[in-house]
Amino acid sequence: MIGLACMAPFMVITGLYVGPVAESLGGVDYSIFVGLPVSGCLYWLFARSLDLDTERRMVREEGLLDRLH
Repeated sequence: MIGLACMAPFMVITGLYVGPVAESLGGVDYSIFVGLPVSGCLYWLFARSLDLDTERRMVREEGLLDRLH
């Protein structure tokens, strides 16, 4: 949602919406060039707090990988 909110000013949705930044840049949709880096950085920041050892232990204990083979 944060990534989409950051993209909105740069969006051009033909006939429906033109963001203020996109309008000032001649009506060109640059939203993907804003949204992907912002979303990627946020994913990286939020994923750093994952406890991977606990996640791996839970997968082993629940036998989730055994069900896939």
